Amino acid sequence: SELHGAWLDNVWWLHSVRHSHFMVQLALAFDPALYTPQERVKELDRLFVVRRGVCMHGVKVLTKDQCWNLDFMLLQGHLRRLRTTIAISYLHVLFLRRDMLNQTLEYFPKERRLVRRAYRFLCLTRGVVYEARKIAAAERRRRRLEGRQSTVAGTPMAQALGGLGGA
Repeated sequence: SELHGAWLDNVWWLHSVRHSHFMVQLALAFDPALYTPQERVKELDRLFVVRRGVCMHGVKVLTKDQCWNLDFMLLQGHLRRLRTTIAISYLHVLFLRRDMLNQTLEYFPKERRLVRRAYRFLCLTRGVVYEARKIAAAERRRRRLEGRQSTVAGTPMAQALGGLGGA
């Protein structure tokens, strides 16, 4: 855990299982990868940990022991926060595929329950945000349409036509 301790703190959904034998098995499930400067990291179904180097993930600069794709376990693409990731320098990462997480969890029922609870929490919170954004977008569209209708009704041509229709 000494080797992996620093980045483990950055994975919020592992906090409740941090001191179990599961973590040893999970650490063994990670694979290494190396990216060259300006290379794009394209895989989305993985949790990544920077071991050496620097990358841009969205607008954030990530360095040693920082992680991205913490929501990689979500199967619902509309709930994920997908950002482009580009290596700035040579980038050495460790990555965990979703299927390897699930395969490791099969042997640890207690940890599986705790990680599933974190998964459900993530689905719920992201789902609430997603629905709130949909409602806000619909409200903005409605206001924009109402604004256009009142603007059209208030134009000199509409007033002239309205005046003719009343006579």
